[in-house]
Amino acid sequence: MRREGLIRVQPYSILDPSLSEVWEVHLTDAPLIEAGTSTAVYEPTDPAPEPGVLYTQSFDMADGTTLPTGWTYRTGAPVTNSFVIASNQLGLNTSSVALHLVQPPTQPAWADHYAEMDVTAIGAAGTYHPVVVVRYNGELSGYLGRYNPTTGAWEIFDLAGGAVLASFVETAPALPYTLRMEADGGTVRLLVNGTEKVSHAPAAPLTATGVALGMRRNNSQAGDNAQRVDNWEHGIV
Repeated sequence: MRREGLIRVQPYSILDPSLSEVWEVHLTDAPLIEAGTSTAVYEPTDPAPEPGVLYTQSFDMADGTTLPTGWTYRTGAPVTNSFVIASNQLGLNTSSVALHLVQPPTQPAWADHYAEMDVTAIGAAGTYHPVVVVRYNGELSGYLGRYNPTTGAWEIFDLAGGAVLASFVETAPALPYTLRMEADGGTVRLLVNGTEKVSHAPAAPLTATGVALGMRRNNSQAGDNAQRVDNWEHGIV
């Protein structure tokens, strides 16, 4: 009888314990192995991280253009200081009519992740809503989740291709609402207050590991931090 098995071991480096890693050991006995020999094959593995929260931010800090530690403007945010802290929330404060993106610290570093925030204000009716981006690579590529007041729909938008990938027509909920984007395997989901509104399964899913927060001013909206968000969170799904 031929028996096969799989065990997991963790060799220990005497010179540097931090270099120790988990290996998979494939064992067979066909049919018997002489004492002192084996047919073990050692293959290093990269196990998926445990699901859970990696980072949270409540923006409870002094008003002004100083963002929380580690937050950085990205390519899609052409104006430095376009985001401000106002009344313990993050707001948009710029005259630039564009999509402005900022990235929090402690990025997921894993393609299966989520990001969410509370949308607390949008300004005048019909103006843009804040957005969440997952599988973002820092160069305007990723999946953006938003409510589009022009179409009256929740949308998953392709930053690189500039196209709506999936949408669901619905009246926007009362403020505040929690907007969440998930990238899990080959599926991207948009959820509002914990309920999935729309999903998309790309033929060739992006594999980037970044997340980002975005806001966009339109022509009729003053640069007076009318859009605001709170309680940012991201982690592993």
